[in-house]
Amino acid sequence: MREIATIKDIAQKANVSPSTVSRALNGNSRISKETVTKIKKMASEMEYYPNYAAQNLTRGDANIVGIVFPVTSR
Repeated sequence: MREIATIKDIAQKANVSPSTVSRALNGNSRISKETVTKIKKMASEMEYYPNYAAQNLTRGDANIVGIVFPVTSR
C-alpha cells in the first residue's frame, strides 16, 4: 500500500515551503501562475488529495452532528 502524499512531501519535491504549496493549492493570488502549475502537476503525479476532516477541524466548521445512544444490559 502506498503512503499518502502530504503537503510537506510536495514541498520537498518542488523545493518550496509547505506554506507555498498550501497557498498554491488553495488559489492564493500571491503565488505565481508558474509555481501554481508546477505544484498542481506534482500534486497530481503524487496522487495528493486534501484531508477534508483536518481542514474542517482547523476552520471549526465540520458540520457534523453526533448522536449518543445509551446501551442497556439485560
